[in-house]
Amino acid sequence: AMTGMWGRPWWPRWARVFSLFGAVLIGYNQVFKLDGRELAVWRVLGILPVAGLSWWWLPWPTDVMFYVISAGLGLGAVIGDILLMNASAKYGGRLASVYVPMKMLLAFCLWGAVAPESLQPLFAEPWRLAVVAVCFGLAAWGMNHIRRNDVSLKAMLAVVPVASSFAAADVIEKYVLPAPTADPMEVVGASMAMLSVLIGVGALPALLWLKGWPRWNTRTVLASAGFGFILMVGISLLLVTFVLAPNPGYVAAITCLSTVWLSLWGRYVHGETGSAVALLMIVAAAVGVALVGA
Repeated sequence: AMTGMWGRPWWPRWARVFSLFGAVLIGYNQVFKLDGRELAVWRVLGILPVAGLSWWWLPWPTDVMFYVISAGLGLGAVIGDILLMNASAKYGGRLASVYVPMKMLLAFCLWGAVAPESLQPLFAEPWRLAVVAVCFGLAAWGMNHIRRNDVSLKAMLAVVPVASSFAAADVIEKYVLPAPTADPMEVVGASMAMLSVLIGVGALPALLWLKGWPRWNTRTVLASAGFGFILMVGISLLLVTFVLAPNPGYVAAITCLSTVWLSLWGRYVHGETGSAVALLMIVAAAVGVALVGA
């Protein structure tokens, strides 16, 4: 096992840190209330400085296929977002409480199929497999019971393509990025290169939808650029965590903590109510996966 700040025992910590980024990213537009299409375009201004610095200081991959796959992931992310928005518009409800646990389980199984050796520690000690199964169950239960859930069976079936596309993206990202034994700067550089292409491609549909560049509004531009900066740093950290973790499903389980941070924020800032038991279940799942998976 790898040791030190970069070693595998540290990946659960990176996942927990990203869960804070994830909460900020999810809640960002609840504060700024930006047009989603304009946000998708102007956020590039916050991404470019980080991407430029990483290109200057870090080794970016030289294989053209790496960038082709990254562009494909960008298009896949756009398709996944469209499917999720359509499902939300049609069925309402808290669909994130369904597709996030679904994505977690699918990513775990897909990576197990791609890299069967990653499951060997679990099968060698069946109690580890049992703990992981319980933790996934706790995370799924907690996500579905933070608030009263009105998601129907049809809605659950509607988000299967969303969960599948996002889970496949997690697995492809882990497969394409450098191995955890690679030089740390190579991994960080590759993660930032992938994300730069992925987000850049993701802005194209928004430009087409708007039929050109959106009008300049200083507040919108600055807020979108700030979102882009947070997105670039946060998702780069997530990609590095994917590289270091034995299975991307583990990372998904721990990053469910984003829901905990958002619920606590809603409770103490806006007076929202939610199930404390459900929050504790998510925390317990994250702790359990971190201990067993590491």
